[in-house]
Amino acid sequence: MEDLRTGVGDDEIAALIGGEAPLGIDCPFGWPEAFIDAVSAHHEGRRLPTAAGPVVSPLRNHRLRATDRHVAETIGRSPLSVSQTASG
Repeated sequence: MEDLRTGVGDDEIAALIGGEAPLGIDCPFGWPEAFIDAVSAHHEGRRLPTAAGPVVSPLRNHRLRATDRHVAETIGRSPLSVSQTASG
């Protein structure tokens, strides 16, 4: 990721797409891995897995994808969680 922008309008997005540089738009096509692991364990009657890696808040790894955590660290705000909101 080289450039992160928020609050851009259609005209600015269209201008960026018209250039030669690649453009990525974050859209919640996936789920946080820890969330998938917990739901799978529950479905299979297994104990919930323990968190892997550093956990800033108890459910952060279940709520946010790696992309979401990067955005939060970059702009200082957490994006909407695909596992806890009606987004997507």
